Amino acid sequence: SNQRFSFHYYGTASFLVKPGTADELLEKFLNGRSKLMFGSWFDHVNGWLDAKYQDNIFYIAYEEMIQVRSVSRIAEFLGKSLSPEVIDKIANLLTTLCLSGIAGDWKNLFTEALTERFDAIYQEQMKGVKFKFAWN
Repeated sequence: SNQRFSFHYYGTASFLVKPGTADELLEKFLNGRSKLMFGSWFDHVNGWLDAKYQDNIFYIAYEEMIQVRSVSRIAEFLGKSLSPEVIDKIANLLTTLCLSGIAGDWKNLFTEALTERFDAIYQEQMKGVKFKFAWN
């Protein structure tokens, strides 16, 4: 999902380097030495997973954000109690306003070879990570 967003975002934002094809963007993403904004995804994620004050960090993946229960999890993390009606309203707003993507849509963008390449590099870069991601 992040890759699909990046592909479209870099393609529409005139101030950014154009992504090229899906293959080219994936290579830039995987190499982490690209001109893509924010640098290496692996370094970014591993840096946050190694952060000192874990109790103050709420981790959530796109795949989780599009689920209604994520609103309850966020509220609980913030120490807020929300009624089921408020949770539903927030979830509907999130879905309507900013979560219009589809989890797993990367499958429509990547070839089988790209998927295999990504999986191999992901396994190597994240091999020491104990955190359980939504997609694992």
